[in-house]
Formats: sequence, C-alpha cells, structure tokens
Amino acid sequence: YSVNELRDKLKVSRRETSNRDVTVRALQRNYETLAGAHDEAKTEHLRRKEAFDALTDKYAQTEVKLTAEIEKNRKLQKAVAEAQNEATGARASFHEAKIKEDEAKESLRLGLDKLLEMEDKWE
Repeated sequence: YSVNELRDKLKVSRRETSNRDVTVRALQRNYETLAGAHDEAKTEHLRRKEAFDALTDKYAQTEVKLTAEIEKNRKLQKAVAEAQNEATGARASFHEAKIKEDEAKESLRLGLDKLLEMEDKWE
C-alpha cells in the first residue's frame, strides 16, 4: 500500500469508527429511554393492579352485604306473611266469637223473656 492509500484507508476507518460511535451512542440513548418507559409502565401496571384488586375486594364485600340483605328481606317477607295469616286467623276467631256472643245475648234475652213470662204467670 502506498502512503496515500493508507492515509485514505485510515480516514475511512476513522469515519466509520466515528459513525459507529454515533450509532452506539444513539442506541444507548434509545435503550435508556426504553428502559425508563418500561420501568414507568411496570409502575403504572402495579398501580392499576392494586386498584383493580381493591375494586375486586370491595365488590366481594358488597356482594356479601347484598346477600345478607336479600336474606334479611326474605325473612321479613316470611314474617309479614305469617303475621298476615295470624291476622286473618284472628279476624276469623273474632268473627266466630262475635257470633257466639250474639247467640249468647239472644239466648239470655230469650231466657229473660221466659222468666218475665213466668213471673207474670205467678202473679
């Protein structure tokens, strides 16, 4: 090789090395940017997962409360139905008692009328 050829090859090698250095630095910056974005994404994912878990827990608690309220409502409805049945039975018993009272009054009136008749006959 001549000196000029060696000098040209050296210049080309320096340019290529310089270009490679620029490329390596650009790749390094890109990697750092991507690594930072990845760390931010992991942090955001963790935050969202925690929020989702909290919502899931709250939903489960609400479901338990709702189930308990539904059961209470069923028991209340059953108690209301029983109370209505008892009220119906009490009404029927009251009605029967009223009929018997009226019959007893009528019997008593008839008995008093007979006594008055007998008293009038004795006089």
